[in-house]
Amino acid sequence: MFFWLQVNLLSHFFLKKRRACFFSFSMSELKGAVCRIGRMEAFFAVDESTRKREREKARQLRNSQWWTNQKGRGLCYYCQSSIKPSQLTMDHKTPIARGGRSTRNNLVPCCKACNTEKQHLTLSEWIAKREAEGNPLACAKLELY
Repeated sequence: MFFWLQVNLLSHFFLKKRRACFFSFSMSELKGAVCRIGRMEAFFAVDESTRKREREKARQLRNSQWWTNQKGRGLCYYCQSSIKPSQLTMDHKTPIARGGRSTRNNLVPCCKACNTEKQHLTLSEWIAKREAEGNPLACAKLELY
């Protein structure tokens, strides 16, 4: 009950202030959605069954020829460092916990250092954070965010 009340209040606020915001009133579609106005953020966690399903998809892709080709380049997607393919890890540009999916467009090879530093941030959030710190990412030139 509180969840629906909160969503209705947020959507009313966003519409009243004429801000762009995407809301779906289906519980399954709303999970993982993030909406921002200024510094206010509403985040709806992804349920455990979705996480398990997406992790399984990532495991399947990790065993595919596509992933072998991605790692074979030996480049970290984020910092563009040359790294041994065996040392590259799989990262979700938009994390599963934030509503990301295990698809080829969302999975990239990266070094352990970048994967650890990025944590649960989306790619656009991480790019903005690094630029604010005066240490921009090499992939910022490649991404349209």
